[in-house]
Amino acid sequence: VTPDGRVTYAALAAEVDRVAANLHRLGLRRGDHVALCMGNSVRWAVILFAAASLGAVTVPVNTRWRPAETAYALRQSGAAMLVTADRLLKVDFVAMLREVLPEIDAALPAARLPKLRTVIVDGADVPAGTIPGAELDRAAAPIADAADPGDVALIQYTSGTTSAPKGAMLTHDSMLRDAFHVGRRLGLRPGDRYLSQRPLFHVAGVT
Repeated sequence: VTPDGRVTYAALAAEVDRVAANLHRLGLRRGDHVALCMGNSVRWAVILFAAASLGAVTVPVNTRWRPAETAYALRQSGAAMLVTADRLLKVDFVAMLREVLPEIDAALPAARLPKLRTVIVDGADVPAGTIPGAELDRAAAPIADAADPGDVALIQYTSGTTSAPKGAMLTHDSMLRDAFHVGRRLGLRPGDRYLSQRPLFHVAGVT
């Protein structure tokens, strides 16, 4: 349940399958790292689950980071793909990305981020060297899941209180166990509603 509507598990699963197939069509493979920069939304969750089903690793981007911090995470994580909103509230992510990577107006990859092959932009402001987010919504047949429980599902950056942020690697197994036990400690039951006000780029929000 979100401010803009409700999504059933069945509809969510169908959307995840479609987006996963399109991410695969656009080059995302098992073990690849995909950075994700957008506000809390169903879209955020769909892309996370879609990447996870492919065996790819999601790298959440803190939407409050400045350009240098975003560049560091993209470089340090070895992100092969970035999916970003064009803007969120008053933050222009395309302008920030252009500051880090002016090559988005021409073609990728670029020397400064050689592993970043693909940038997908959700929204109206789509630079020439990037792919419109609508490409993720094409009709597509589901493809087989490629993930194992021990695979890394998420690279979660710490706050960087000492030196640069550290990328903590979280597996599918560890994230599911953590979420299960948090739910059990909270006494959640079928039909209960859980209000999450945390950003999805934060480990507490995404888990």
